[in-house]
Amino acid sequence: MELFIEKEFLENFYREVNIENPSNEEDILINMLSDYGDKTVYIDYKVTTHDELEKLKEDNPYFALIFNTSYPIEIDSFEEHFKNKNIYSRSIVLMNKEQVWFDELRQKGVLCFSFENYKSELKKLLSILNIKIDLSVGFSGWDCLKKLNEVPSDKIIITDNYIIIDKDKQKIEDNLAPLLKKIIPTQHKEIQLDIFTKEFNEKPKGDFLKVKEKAKKAYNKIKNGLEGFINVKHTIYSLEHARDFDFHGRGIITNYYYLNTGKGFNLMPSKKSNEEIRCDSIFDKYGYDRIKNLEKGIEDYKKKLDKIETRFKYFTEHL
Repeated sequence: MELFIEKEFLENFYREVNIENPSNEEDILINMLSDYGDKTVYIDYKVTTHDELEKLKEDNPYFALIFNTSYPIEIDSFEEHFKNKNIYSRSIVLMNKEQVWFDELRQKGVLCFSFENYKSELKKLLSILNIKIDLSVGFSGWDCLKKLNEVPSDKIIITDNYIIIDKDKQKIEDNLAPLLKKIIPTQHKEIQLDIFTKEFNEKPKGDFLKVKEKAKKAYNKIKNGLEGFINVKHTIYSLEHARDFDFHGRGIITNYYYLNTGKGFNLMPSKKSNEEIRCDSIFDKYGYDRIKNLEKGIEDYKKKLDKIETRFKYFTEHL
């Protein structure tokens, strides 16, 4: 995670926060500043001496909280910094005033807040991400996820053993394609979609050309199902159980949330089950840590997959 925090935002936050009984939105920011590890914090203020740094920490305890898990990096201008930046995954900008360049960042998957709107925007995001769908009463369709397209993101990762199996009662056009149409952000310039499936984990003696053709067919079916979403680049990966990470569960990871179900996402036509669909987000530490751990498992798996020469690994547009 990257946090870009304007000094003026922090000063206003300290002046107005209810220290004894912070609101849910205030508490989220406090926890992000103090408890979230593995993050980089940027601040638009140059500290010239040690005494000045200590004075800042003394004057504003929320500035001091940052030092619990990281040392803030000082930069002159957030706007100039982003002009030279190509990777935006899981970046949050907190500035005192709304900026004209926020819209462009939002299209690249960045969450941008001003001091005036951070509470209302966080409240809106939390209401969208508060997803619990009981599959024991059946599943009525993908409209239950439609507001997820309001959450910025530049990536979607799906791990589901059978999501592109495409049998008579598990069609891509009934499940994966409409699901993606609901969750692909409406404000986006480009989305990277990675799908991990067991459908192509053939043994070394398998006919790789046939497997490749099978993957190509699924790839094109997804592409046709997303007609109109011209900026979605997708790759289908072969998935199997790794010794050090069990990919049994089925889930969808984006920059800011993890949508998961034990049953898998081939839910139409609907059949009642003892499973549920639920969502974890980065706005609580459990969700933040969980998403980080899942992403690490996926990245480690991809590195091992690159080293394997004896079976089908992945398919994308250029293969």
